[in-house]
Amino acid sequence: MDWVLQKLIECGYDAYAVGGCVRDMLMGNVPHDFDITTDATPEQIIECFSDCPLILAGKKHGTIAVNMYGELIEVTTYRIDGNYGDMRHPDSVTFTSRVEDDLARRDFTINAIAMSKTGDIKDPFCGMRDIEKRIIRCVGDAKTRFGEDALRIMRAMRFASTLGFKIEKNTSDAVHSERMLLCNISPERICSELLKLITGENAAWVCTGYRDVLSVFLDCADEKILSAMGDLPCDTVLRTAALIFSSSKPRECLDFLRVSNALRDEVLLYLTEYEKLYDISMPDLRLMTGRCGEEKMRKMIVFFDFISGKDTEHLSAALDEIKKKNLPCSLRDLAVNGDDIKGMGFSGCEVGKCLLYLLQEVVHGRIPNTYEALCESAKSKRR
Repeated sequence: MDWVLQKLIECGYDAYAVGGCVRDMLMGNVPHDFDITTDATPEQIIECFSDCPLILAGKKHGTIAVNMYGELIEVTTYRIDGNYGDMRHPDSVTFTSRVEDDLARRDFTINAIAMSKTGDIKDPFCGMRDIEKRIIRCVGDAKTRFGEDALRIMRAMRFASTLGFKIEKNTSDAVHSERMLLCNISPERICSELLKLITGENAAWVCTGYRDVLSVFLDCADEKILSAMGDLPCDTVLRTAALIFSSSKPRECLDFLRVSNALRDEVLLYLTEYEKLYDISMPDLRLMTGRCGEEKMRKMIVFFDFISGKDTEHLSAALDEIKKKNLPCSLRDLAVNGDDIKGMGFSGCEVGKCLLYLLQEVVHGRIPNTYEALCESAKSKRR
């Protein structure tokens, strides 16, 4: 980042780090990405970094992405946004020479702070004060900000959850009153913010306090479960499963949010299988572990504990025993394979049925998992 700032300064322009990276630095956190704002026009930015790989897709809105040692840093001309016709992006932008004008278009005061290479701060909306007080506050009128970009409603909730900040009253009131604007936002955008929100340390109180907002796109915002969400690890799958636990149509809910197939399948696994852990036997636990895998089983036990309130120490201990003793749990753990079974005269679906039979015999302790014993059992079944 410093190199980009220095380059712009050497070319005769003003330049500041801005947005989340400044907020993170002021809070003592390591920034994940850097954004630069400058009085240089897009053409001047391109000229300044002519010796670097550039991405020009955002040039219309004043943004040039500079590839610095494999890291993309967005450099954007100071600008004033026009109307937001789609409630997400400005229809037009007007470039300006004042950094204060650029900061005025931003969503929250904590993100409307600019910092020069030498550490000089531009903070016209008292963002540093709000960081100190741990407050989320819109720049200017909250309803106007949300009317420009309705996704800011979810961002306010996300920042409250991940940063542990409170949402200032006027901003909070607008989050509630303008929540239906989220109907204009794509499910993918909502999902991206939602998953970050629910994995925040303060997800429980944010989700509980803004349950009406979640209900705009979820039919399952159960207050009791939301209030207990903090008892779960900050894990995307577990907290998503908790979020939609009370949904009458969990699959449709996940499909609407456009979650990844992997996330959808794992969440549905926990929702449909966790009840089997009630009074489950050791053989059945082994078979379930073979189907799901150890990592997912351990998460399912955590989810079962969360939903049922039952003591699950015996289940975790059983998984530990399975792992320690390397007990067979799946077909791949058997001392024979499909080719061995085919060699005994089995064919087609008979092979799979035979292997499943052998696995059942092994996990229930009726035969040992040895090549000889399994072959003998398979032969006797064929006879």
